[in-house]
Amino acid sequence: MAHRFTNGTQRHKDAKIESDSESLRLCDSATLDVLIALHACNTATDDAIIKGIESGAKLIICAPCCHKQIRQEMEKSKVVDPITRYGIFLERQAVMITDAIRALIMEYYGYKTQVMEFIERIGLFILFGLMILAFSNDIMRFFF
Repeated sequence: MAHRFTNGTQRHKDAKIESDSESLRLCDSATLDVLIALHACNTATDDAIIKGIESGAKLIICAPCCHKQIRQEMEKSKVVDPITRYGIFLERQAVMITDAIRALIMEYYGYKTQVMEFIERIGLFILFGLMILAFSNDIMRFFF
């Protein structure tokens, strides 16, 4: 069974779900093989990763968006260096740290991870984002 977590409203067994946390709670982790978390804001991506690991999902696909938790901690520290004194660089550093930690956690739990950039086109706009893929040993033997 695959389950998809997104930012915003989605359907689950014909019931509207308004939040990522509620969707995670309703997910039957005993039958979860593939977990997809697209634009799950802030720590909702982490909640989805935990659910995927706990359920033994064979494939976890995440395209995180907001990275507020680590950025807030970086701002609280009041450490300003030549790189992070400009807000955009602070944001990018928070993104890199957060997503590197996510990939390392999945590796710790036995997944082979890959982090890549993806390009999404919405109308006239082109958005760049990161995608984290995590493969269990079972799926690695099957595909590779």
